[in-house]
Amino acid sequence: DDQTLGNGLWMDDFKVNIYTPIESLELLDETITLEGRSSAQIRVKTFPEEASGQVIYTSSDESIAVVDGNGVVTGVAPGEVTITAATFEGASDTMKVIVNEVKPTSITVDQTSLAMPVSAHTYINATVQPENAIINTVTMTSSDTDIVTVDEWGEVVCLKAGTAKLI
Repeated sequence: DDQTLGNGLWMDDFKVNIYTPIESLELLDETITLEGRSSAQIRVKTFPEEASGQVIYTSSDESIAVVDGNGVVTGVAPGEVTITAATFEGASDTMKVIVNEVKPTSITVDQTSLAMPVSAHTYINATVQPENAIINTVTMTSSDTDIVTVDEWGEVVCLKAGTAKLI
């Protein structure tokens, strides 16, 4: 309920949250193994359990694995990293994350043949399988760039009449 305090001032109901610092924390896994670009949730236990402090996660090498503010770690490249969970109060713990290489097994494209008028633009989407493959980008080139070009986003532009292959 609003209350008038006088001189045009008023007070509204409000809630006060009591900050409970994290005294210590423990990562519940010593090691997490990721297959390629897969992800996993880091399990952490804080003491006291009702603590309201924040846990901050960092990776020793973000070119191998990244970790977000919620403790979800994602593989980027093969290798090993150390993940550190820490609090503003100074509590911390570490764990190892191993990222295994997953090689692409196939590439599919959404169009296998195109008939285009001169000056037309279209896009070809390529998908790498499996989805968690470490190398997950596709670079296409034209067999004849005088007839058709393709850029890094898969945009195909027909420059003149003729036949060309996208490789």
